[in-house]
Amino acid sequence: MSYGLQVRDGAGQVIFDSSAYSVRMIFRQVLPVLGNGATVTIDGFDPAKGVVWLDGNGGSILAMPGYRVSGNVVTFPLGVGSAGAPYTLYGVHFS
Repeated sequence: MSYGLQVRDGAGQVIFDSSAYSVRMIFRQVLPVLGNGATVTIDGFDPAKGVVWLDGNGGSILAMPGYRVSGNVVTFPLGVGSAGAPYTLYGVHFS
């Protein structure tokens, strides 16, 4: 098994075996204001090992801002999304 999760009983017998990817969150940051050209660096992030996504917090969000990931830097080049709405940026690695 190269990845996944195995659970064994006291006798060492496998009682649960999953070859599904496991995930480890490496980054979470609330971004209260996003301006044009804002950047966030995610230390240790490798885009070959995981993903980054932006989540809106609250009911006042009408638009999600666009973003680009290059290496471990996330750039918000096109605007602010919904004014005054907080967003949360997440980064995870799969294994």
